Amino acid sequence: MKKITTCFLFLFYFSISIYSQYPNPRKTYKSGFSFTLGGPTLALSFSLNHFFNEHVNMEIGGGFIGAYGGIKYYYGRKMKVMRFAPYTGLCYNYSASLFEYPCPGIYVPLGVQLMSKRGFTLGLEAAFEHRYGHYNYSFPWAALKIGANI
Repeated sequence: MKKITTCFLFLFYFSISIYSQYPNPRKTYKSGFSFTLGGPTLALSFSLNHFFNEHVNMEIGGGFIGAYGGIKYYYGRKMKVMRFAPYTGLCYNYSASLFEYPCPGIYVPLGVQLMSKRGFTLGLEAAFEHRYGHYNYSFPWAALKIGANI
């Protein structure tokens, strides 16, 4: 767990200062898709996303055991182009849980995304999830995302 936390903090720290010489890919490639392992549905899911500008992204998705929708904010200066971008967000989900039948929940990710100059994406996030079905409980979670924007 220490290694994962150290790697995540390393990527987060350096993502703030690493810039690209190409146009901002989040402005160029506005809509896309991704496959997520973990995340708001607790298993494998597919999602569609759209960037309204370089910072604001809306995402909807579904998987084998649930569905979700939410918004994310990507940090960085407008005048600087960042291929690595840290983000945070808020998602509402309805999916199977660890302890009971499917129930609604809130998923709050904190992650970093790498977007290539051609629109391919790779993301890693740690998250806090709160479920409020028959039982109210919270737990930490994580996700790995691979996708492309066009």
